[in-house]
Amino acid sequence: MDERVASLRCAEAREEERRRIAVDLHDGPIQQLANLILRLDMARKAIPADAEEARAEIASLHQFAKSTLHDMRRFMFELRPSSLDEFSLLPVLRQYVQDYRAQYQIPVEIQLSDSDWSLGRDIEVNLFRIIQEALTNVRKHANASRVDVILSREDPLVKVTVRDNGQGFDVSSTRTRAQHEKRMGLASMEDRARALNGAFRIESRKGHTEVRITVPLVDPKATSNHG
Repeated sequence: MDERVASLRCAEAREEERRRIAVDLHDGPIQQLANLILRLDMARKAIPADAEEARAEIASLHQFAKSTLHDMRRFMFELRPSSLDEFSLLPVLRQYVQDYRAQYQIPVEIQLSDSDWSLGRDIEVNLFRIIQEALTNVRKHANASRVDVILSREDPLVKVTVRDNGQGFDVSSTRTRAQHEKRMGLASMEDRARALNGAFRIESRKGHTEVRITVPLVDPKATSNHG
């Protein structure tokens, strides 16, 4: 089997697993936490007014449960935005960036060329995941005050750049450390680009990190050998 097709099928399997876990989270722990918050609220209102210590403890538990529910919903969205199943890349990306800005207080701007952005599901899902991973790295490590997500379509290529003005890092040593510690961030982005028969490049220095992906607008499955 062609290596690109195998990579793409692995990516598809990961997406399906993400979808399943997200559904399980929504139907299980998230519903249970929401029910707990409701019951704590009812209990707090039922306590006599002079039972201040019990009231304070329930209020603290209520706040803790709300915070946990918020974290789980954020995790579920990171895992599998529900709109990814329903809409194309741009609406999903715009919503993700809006939520990202609100959650982490990091300014992110999307810049687009005036193009048709119907790219096909495989390309759209993998590009979204690469952008998502790049933005996750920014919030975890970059200490950036600005991020730009730039998308351009120059047939037969799509180009995506994620650029930040953070503290930068040594790309070579980070790759080596990630391989040793079996962390998947950079490798995951590169694998997804390769699955689309694309190119992945990252450059970083103090005040500037740039992730660039170039992907041909050709279904990788169509380029595999059929014999």
